[in-house]
Amino acid sequence: MDIQLTYIDKVASKYDVIRAIATILHGEVFVKAHCPNFTRPVNFEVLLDPDLVPSSIRNAGTGLLTLPTKQLGIDFLNFLAKRKIKIKVNQKPLRLRAATTDPQPRLVRILKKVMSKSLRLRALTFLP
Repeated sequence: MDIQLTYIDKVASKYDVIRAIATILHGEVFVKAHCPNFTRPVNFEVLLDPDLVPSSIRNAGTGLLTLPTKQLGIDFLNFLAKRKIKIKVNQKPLRLRAATTDPQPRLVRILKKVMSKSLRLRALTFLP
């Protein structure tokens, strides 16, 4: 399931957004309530829309979170709403809502099969 991300801090990196989402999605409370059968952390992908200014390293303040299943996406959005949890990136809360488009089938297959990288490994892949 694709979840639209808005109000992203424009100087935030992809890793900043991943880290903020992972704290909730991989958190003990969410996992025990919604993913009791999972033996590994839920894999997900974040894509930030680039800023329209050429040669800018900033993002446009919007992006997309892709989760492996629609049910997991619905559970995640409901969990955030019921508990009134705000995911913050650089002290700025994100707004999440279900996207109107379906995720790419190839990406969904990858997210279901490939184990989630630890946050430490993800950080290493974003170093210049």
